Amino acid sequence: MIKKQIWRPDTCGCAIEQTFDYSTDPATLVGGEVVERCKEHESDTHEVIMLENQTKNRVLGEILNLHTELQEATEEGGVTFKKGLIPEWSYGKNRELIIKLPAVIADKVDDTQDVLDAKFENVSIE
Repeated sequence: MIKKQIWRPDTCGCAIEQTFDYSTDPATLVGGEVVERCKEHESDTHEVIMLENQTKNRVLGEILNLHTELQEATEEGGVTFKKGLIPEWSYGKNRELIIKLPAVIADKVDDTQDVLDAKFENVSIE
């Protein structure tokens, strides 16, 4: 069974109509089309927009794994950021992902940048 849904990333103002194949378990994303564009993604494909969002999520996950002092357990058995300790994020001129670390780990900017540089491109830690 094929189903479509609208997804709006939290990294921009675009909207993507995603097509999923539910004959597999789990469902498989089989297509996507940008149906609303923000000014930053006037000519980008849905893959570019999704990758940008996924990269932001992976970077935040890496920061959470690196700095256990930011973690708290979830009811499901995972971890999340403690309330008030979620790093702020934004994008620079060339869609560079800029992450501002919480004050409690502000002294770890350089170490965090080094780890992220080995895994990601176009990410800056403040």
